Amino acid sequence: MLDSVELSPHFSLVELPAPAAFVGRTLRDIGLRARYGLTTIAIKHMGRDGAVLSTNIAPGPDDAIQEGDVLALLGSNENRADFDRMLQRAGTAGASTRLL
Repeated sequence: MLDSVELSPHFSLVELPAPAAFVGRTLRDIGLRARYGLTTIAIKHMGRDGAVLSTNIAPGPDDAIQEGDVLALLGSNENRADFDRMLQRAGTAGASTRLL
């Protein structure tokens, strides 16, 4: 299960490294909202040293994910659990997550 900040008994905000399968794809292509009901509220572009280079708040559907990016996602706990199961099936569940 991903670490998260629970905003209410039913909704959470999570921050997690972008899975490798997302790199080079746009938010529209990935379809987190359509497939999992999760809204990407920010994309942090990270440097190789782990420092935040920039933060894209409220990214648009044509914004692309880059290697090393960190995604901030908002959604229901149920939808977040569905997404977590997808990551586990894809073999990316071991990726570390951080609380916002």
